[in-house]
Amino acid sequence: AAGPDVLSQSNLNIAVPERYQLGPGDRLSIRVSSPVQAAETSDVTIDASGSVRIPGTNQLVVLRGLTVAQTQTLIQERLRRVLNNASVEVTLGQLRSIQIRILGDVYAPGTYEVPSIITLFNALYAAGGPSQLGTFRNIQLRRLNGRTVSIDLYKLLRQGASSQDVPLQPGDTILIPAAGPRVGLRGEVRRPAVYELKGGERLREAIRLAEGARPTGVTQRVQVESVRPGIERRQIDVNLLAEGPENNPPLYDGDRVEVFSIRPVVTNTVTIEGAVDQPRAYAITPGQRVRDLVELARGTLTDAALERADLVRTNSDGSRLLIPINLALALRGDPTANVPLQVGDRLTIYTIGQIRFLSPRRVVIRGAVQRPETYYRFEGLTLRDLIIQAGGLLPTANPRVALIQRTNPDGTPGPFLRADLGRALQGDPTANIPILDDDVVTIQTVSEQIFFGEQFVEISGAVQRPAVYPRSANMKISDLLELSGGALPTASDSRAFLQRVNANGTQGPLIIVDLSKAAVGDPANDIALQPGDKLSVFTLEQAAFRQQEVVNISGAFQRPGTFVRSENMTLADAVELAGGTLP
Repeated sequence: AAGPDVLSQSNLNIAVPERYQLGPGDRLSIRVSSPVQAAETSDVTIDASGSVRIPGTNQLVVLRGLTVAQTQTLIQERLRRVLNNASVEVTLGQLRSIQIRILGDVYAPGTYEVPSIITLFNALYAAGGPSQLGTFRNIQLRRLNGRTVSIDLYKLLRQGASSQDVPLQPGDTILIPAAGPRVGLRGEVRRPAVYELKGGERLREAIRLAEGARPTGVTQRVQVESVRPGIERRQIDVNLLAEGPENNPPLYDGDRVEVFSIRPVVTNTVTIEGAVDQPRAYAITPGQRVRDLVELARGTLTDAALERADLVRTNSDGSRLLIPINLALALRGDPTANVPLQVGDRLTIYTIGQIRFLSPRRVVIRGAVQRPETYYRFEGLTLRDLIIQAGGLLPTANPRVALIQRTNPDGTPGPFLRADLGRALQGDPTANIPILDDDVVTIQTVSEQIFFGEQFVEISGAVQRPAVYPRSANMKISDLLELSGGALPTASDSRAFLQRVNANGTQGPLIIVDLSKAAVGDPANDIALQPGDKLSVFTLEQAAFRQQEVVNISGAFQRPGTFVRSENMTLADAVELAGGTLP
């Protein structure tokens, strides 16, 4: 890694000023052209005498102390003596370098090879600046001629004083001594930080370094944590608003200064809140009353309750006092209500709904309408209006009646009302009754008012598609057979069971049906179906099935048990099958 001894202009990005004066070691690029000669560029270096030889000629010109622009004019003038209409362009290539030293409490002390245009600040920047122990306020610049310049970087960094950024010369030495006393400033100052003091600076100078106290700072009581050197630590309370040495004490290294803040409480306001145009805090004025504060808030809102407002006042002991206000009287200037205000008062203006019960103004419609839901109850809303808001009746709606459940103002159930829906929709005032808050309107379907029962029938067994089918009004057994795809070839056409269901849901009668007769429309067998009927179609084998008959023999026999009964079996035959009786 490159150390400080090998730093050059390549390490420092410094703009060359227009007023820069050339000297030995500077490298120039000279471009010469004319109408009769192609452009040529030559690089030349100013020699120790400060001179260069003009390219293409034997002319020697002295450039020491000239700027680049002056050099370009001089060379062009000389060339035009030997080359008609010569044009010259001079640019500065590589600057001459100088050698300086940076010593003391700096991060990277050493000898530096730097551009000749460098200043003290650039050099310190290249060396990393003063270390934690180094001073910012007493930097020593020592010249070869023995002259020493003292530099205060605070003036350069905080005030932009260019006099503190001195151009360096060959052989300069920058010395960073140890820092002077450092004190910490915190609290309500504009730039809280740790500052270095010099030259006997005291408290007031330290606060000036921090750009002074903020307007929110309590400058009458500034706290200084200091020492009595070699004796003890101590705290000093200073009044910056008063004169005298006791209010500008000396500071020592490590001292801490704190400017405290005033309380973050606004102490000259009254507050208005609630139903006014601009509810907020306002500055109190002498003689201000309730009406004045309401006017400052641009008046009450339209729903403000004028019969009652509350003024809350905070007593000196922290307790609070409630003062009821008749706002209507106060706004008319009545002195009994338009009371004077005090600092910290809070006036609350209520809405009508906050001090008086207002119903929620909602109604519910449900059932056979397009949009059954909760609606806002407008004044004068009728049954017909509500149904129109709900999108009208569905085709399944029963147009004869609407049911209305009403709630009393105390929340208990109210009367149950019936309205002729057809007449209400025609606007008949005797049926188109007004709708009140919390009414629940129910529009039933026709099927809800007239019980139809379960409108399904079922067929099972030896058919193509045994399933549950919707029942039509005039459906018969033959129709159900056809819906199911007809009987299978293995089905018995002489015997099927139709199981009925009673109106109360219990098991009904079992009817034996001859399917061959039902298929040809025999009214005794092609029976009209009722809701819930179940038709069971048997196979030939199921229809011919007879349950096996058995006899049971138990007791003192050789082989007691159950035996199949033959058609002509006698008791003796059964005893013989059981192996006879035991001895």
